[in-house]
Amino acid sequence: MCKEAVPWPCGNAALSSFALQVVNSEGGSGSNCPSNSVATIRALNVTDGAYTDLCTLPKGICVNACGIDPISNLAFCEDRPGSFNLLRIDCPLDIAYLDNLYWMGKLSEAVPVSGSICYYGDLRQSYQATFDKQGNFWFGPQNVATIYKVTAQTVSMLTGSSMVNNTAIPGSTTSFLTSYSPGNVADIVAITSDFEGSSENYLVGCIGNKVWVQQVSNIGSTTPKAIILTMNTTVPSGASGAAWAFTDRVYCAYNNGNDGVFEPLLSTANIVSNLANRREGTVDAVFRSPSDKEESNDGMNCIDGRRPFPPPEDITTTQGGGEGDPHIHTLGGEHYLLLNQGSFTFWRYSGVDAEAHSRKVPVDFQIYAHYSGHSSYTKGLLLVDRSGAGPLNEAKQVMELTAEDCRWRKRTSSGQWQPVEGQAEADAEETTTFHMVTSPGQKMHVELLVKSGADGFKKIAALFASCKPHHHINMKMAMFSKDDVRLVGGQLGARGHDTSNQYHADNAALASFLEGSSQKLQMDQNFLTSKDWTDLGGSISAEAYLKQADEEGPALLQSCSTDAEEEARATCSKFLGNPATPQETFRGPWTTFQETFQDCIFDVCTGGGEAAAGLAAEILNAF
Repeated sequence: MCKEAVPWPCGNAALSSFALQVVNSEGGSGSNCPSNSVATIRALNVTDGAYTDLCTLPKGICVNACGIDPISNLAFCEDRPGSFNLLRIDCPLDIAYLDNLYWMGKLSEAVPVSGSICYYGDLRQSYQATFDKQGNFWFGPQNVATIYKVTAQTVSMLTGSSMVNNTAIPGSTTSFLTSYSPGNVADIVAITSDFEGSSENYLVGCIGNKVWVQQVSNIGSTTPKAIILTMNTTVPSGASGAAWAFTDRVYCAYNNGNDGVFEPLLSTANIVSNLANRREGTVDAVFRSPSDKEESNDGMNCIDGRRPFPPPEDITTTQGGGEGDPHIHTLGGEHYLLLNQGSFTFWRYSGVDAEAHSRKVPVDFQIYAHYSGHSSYTKGLLLVDRSGAGPLNEAKQVMELTAEDCRWRKRTSSGQWQPVEGQAEADAEETTTFHMVTSPGQKMHVELLVKSGADGFKKIAALFASCKPHHHINMKMAMFSKDDVRLVGGQLGARGHDTSNQYHADNAALASFLEGSSQKLQMDQNFLTSKDWTDLGGSISAEAYLKQADEEGPALLQSCSTDAEEEARATCSKFLGNPATPQETFRGPWTTFQETFQDCIFDVCTGGGEAAAGLAAEILNAF
């Protein structure tokens, strides 16, 4: 019998963010694994590229094709070379010990534990493997020409043995699909992406400056062709022996010790040719961190963990949003606390034309937010498309979300309101539209599209909302062009902010706290609308709910004691992790993490509780 299974601590904010490599000390690339070889699980330090040993496996065991099952959080690898059995890897980590070292920036001082293995059955010889979000195990030979799939149900029913098990695992003998390979892709990951226009599941791997992408979610009588993308300007070389996928973003670590870790930005993929057995194109890729030289290695990670990599300085996506009390993060980098109630213009995009079929339509996307109560939490969102509106300024499309039940609804052409169920495709006949996108493992988000050419749309922005019924809504906007950002008005925009709306806190402790979080106080009277929710385009039922949520009198500015603040800090660390990490020296979204963490402390401390911390974590990791 095997020892008791030990899941990887994917529920811990620190350990779930580790980019892990499993490395065989003596290679084991021949027909046998050297008797003195030791396989070690190591965590990457994204600051200097060094790896810290966390767990060592018994001598004489070489492994590859590793992954962590997101259903059970158990780690698996293939015994290779050797029996080619699927192995469960058990590491009895001291979670509290490692968690403390991580937040102190001393993870390199960790003492590795001794792990054990358990045999689950025979697989085909494989160099790379991964789990997807649903718990399916994908693997293939090194050239990834043939892909195999062991379903999540099969994985859950497997039983382990302390001895080699020569029984073939169901799904390991019949190929799922045949792909095209650009060479020896050494590791693969599974993600969900809409870079081709609709949300699909993909397997992705890197070799040199090539990125192999294979769709696996829409397999019919014809297998989707593999996509081979060449990185623009970036020229990493050789094998990428370890790949990781954090929240559907791909990171490839190159073995040579020089190139480090790169992220191919699939949203920038440009497919330019359709060949008999593949499609080809280009993709932007950006350096994420250094990575020490390794060989005979493989990558794995908790796929829902927080991304450990700092962002590049030149990333084109711009983000802003509002969360909690509410704390507003503008697209221009401003950060302030709103002290007001009512319906506000949160985001507005106009000043450009959509062009299709030889006609131009003025674009006018509007998003309103309704803040209620003395703490001004967001209780309603309203999306209105008035592009090409006539003399009556009628809206062509309207959607709303309230914290009453957290369900998106849309207004039909007859004026009725109905829930939005699942993904809704963009109407090709429209010049502007809202596109509802649902990705497995994530909540629905809305893309705002403008016609570009005869057959396609340009994605102007995406809106993600996290919501807990009878609590509040957090929202984040992502925009994909600096030129488009300049056209944005409303609370998130570059246009219309009035410094005369700033407010000064009388409470010294509160003023100090806000200053420490680089946060101003604003009334935003110039973005406050005097119109009722229904006049803006919303439903009668939503208006009734919002009026009930509103409170008499102005918004209140609260503070809390030092002890309460420390308790709030602990609660926010539980959901968000701790900002006192080596990565905090990097600029970009890590600044947003720091701000979000301070916002969370404020909200929890002033009565928001764990609900505020949970919603803050959800919106932070969106996109």
